[in-house]
Amino acid sequence: MTFAELVDAYLTAHAVGREASTITTLRERLKRAVNAFGELDLRDLERRAVEIAAWQATLPAGSRFGIVQALRQTLEAGIRWGYLRQNPAKLAGRNPQPRRRGRAVHACGDRSALARARPPVRPAHRVRMVDLTYGHLVSGSELDARRRLDEWPKSVPQSQAVRDE
Repeated sequence: MTFAELVDAYLTAHAVGREASTITTLRERLKRAVNAFGELDLRDLERRAVEIAAWQATLPAGSRFGIVQALRQTLEAGIRWGYLRQNPAKLAGRNPQPRRRGRAVHACGDRSALARARPPVRPAHRVRMVDLTYGHLVSGSELDARRRLDEWPKSVPQSQAVRDE
């Protein structure tokens, strides 16, 4: 069996119960691998880890992870089905996932999540102060304050205002 035949068999088997867009994505990602290794017999491909590593270096940086991941999972299916004994794409080396370019998070964590977890702010005359460092209330009911404090995130500083509901 050649690598191109394995890819066809894998895509056919993998399509059961999956979205068509998933199979389309896999097919697109496997095109480069089929172009490079499609004519090779699987037993021959199994000994080509060095060539696969060199091929990976030629892939575009933004697409490399997904392309190599698709190759790896296809070859893993070949192992499960008894066509291969080992995965040459894994033997070729790591496939590091690219770093995500997300929004910056404050050093204390995600402030928006913290704000969503807190009770709504009340007018200043309805705020009671709690000193958690010493475990007593400055004013108000201790039970009421403890109930509200249990709802706050763990990252809230030691001294904090408790808001009435």
